[in-house]
Amino acid sequence: MIRASVVPAVVLGMSLGLAGCGGGGGDSIPNLASSSGGSVNSSAGSGGANANTGSSAQTGNADTGSKPGTAKPAGGGQGGAENTGSTENTGSTGSTGSTGNTGNTGNTGNTGNTGNTGNTGSTGNTDSAGGSGSAGGTGSTGNTGNTGGSSTPDTTCVDISRCLNLSSVNVARYKDNKRAAASYTFDDGYATSPAIATLFERAGLRATFYIVPGLVANTDWTIWQDLSRRGHEIANHSMTHPDFVATPMTDQMLDTEIVQSQRLIEQKVGVRPLTFAFPYHLSTPRAMALAQQSHMAVRMMDNGEPGYRFAFFDTDHGTDLAGTLSTVNRQLDEAVQGNGWFVAGGHGIDGDGWSPVTTDFLQKHLAYAGTYASSLWIDTFANVSRYRLCRDTVKPDVQALSANKASVKLGGAYNAATCTAPMTVTLPVTAMKEGCKLRARGADGSELPVVIQGGVAYFNAKPGETVSVELVAAGK
Repeated sequence: MIRASVVPAVVLGMSLGLAGCGGGGGDSIPNLASSSGGSVNSSAGSGGANANTGSSAQTGNADTGSKPGTAKPAGGGQGGAENTGSTENTGSTGSTGSTGNTGNTGNTGNTGNTGNTGNTGSTGNTDSAGGSGSAGGTGSTGNTGNTGGSSTPDTTCVDISRCLNLSSVNVARYKDNKRAAASYTFDDGYATSPAIATLFERAGLRATFYIVPGLVANTDWTIWQDLSRRGHEIANHSMTHPDFVATPMTDQMLDTEIVQSQRLIEQKVGVRPLTFAFPYHLSTPRAMALAQQSHMAVRMMDNGEPGYRFAFFDTDHGTDLAGTLSTVNRQLDEAVQGNGWFVAGGHGIDGDGWSPVTTDFLQKHLAYAGTYASSLWIDTFANVSRYRLCRDTVKPDVQALSANKASVKLGGAYNAATCTAPMTVTLPVTAMKEGCKLRARGADGSELPVVIQGGVAYFNAKPGETVSVELVAAGK
């Protein structure tokens, strides 16, 4: 039987991203081919003048090969004057035009083709009878390879520091980055406990059952063994359900009610109980100290936190079930709004046990709790207690491994015997390019689910583990 009383509050033991995701390629500087143009000299002489060399090929532009420049040819010299009465002198043979210079090979762009070698200038024709020798043709300019600019690097999924704020990696307040938690506990081990367990299982949830091992018949231990295998918590409610305040207790009596009771449950069920609930919510400082020493956590009506709410699932603390349902739903609202912990305490259902609620009551409340699915983590009292104890002592250590990969080690001064369950690691997302995703792998290479929601990426890993986080293309 539960009696509400005021008890001492006991607390359970124990930013750098750049906008945009992916590195952008900078503008390339085109390679410029250069050569100074040759000067054109001319001279008049007796007989044919030497043909001047064609000018050098002009430089091609960076993006497309330029048209070859054409040098102006120098004219051939005029034949000498005719002497009177003498035989006419034959005009000198014109000089052969010099071969044009080969055009410079175009510079190769990042993706461009190598420029073609310029054509050799044609040989000048020989003057006939004093005709001027024609200038050699100018060598054609080699075609410059197209640079097209530098090829743009793959800007998809190459820089993890532009997607995540690696300086603000933390352990979430509650598992799966939920803002609040809820646990449902049922005392004394009544016969309808398996029916209660089934109601929770249908909702995908698990509950906590505080049993009194000194009152469990030998034939009934299979019930608790079965519920434990199904994922429910079988916890310690003392050996004989005494009033720890009204009953004077020696150290031996306290040991029997708290420690020996825990050992008996472990012996019969096969799992050591991690949490304790005092009958009637009543305890003495000596009893509380022993319970906290031997258990991971102790259930209380008030743990001193503003967001904590203990809800009575009975009619003894209300006028009727409808009123009680309205009250506990409101308390759940307050716990979620306060980022806190909602803990319900009941007994049996449908006429079984002390001040029982009904199947309909539980179904309606669980449906209401389901409306908070995105922000409320519902689990056993032990699982939520463990997470709360470890979240402040487990510290993520982040190391950059490459441009698109980092490691996160869950270290810190945590209790290794207590902190054995996965914790939720959060990584603020500054920008996530479409087509990219985060991939997390444990030390054994197994892939861990990564969720991105509300500007935060998160995954679950156990304390002591090192997880690699990599930015990859979504198809990989």
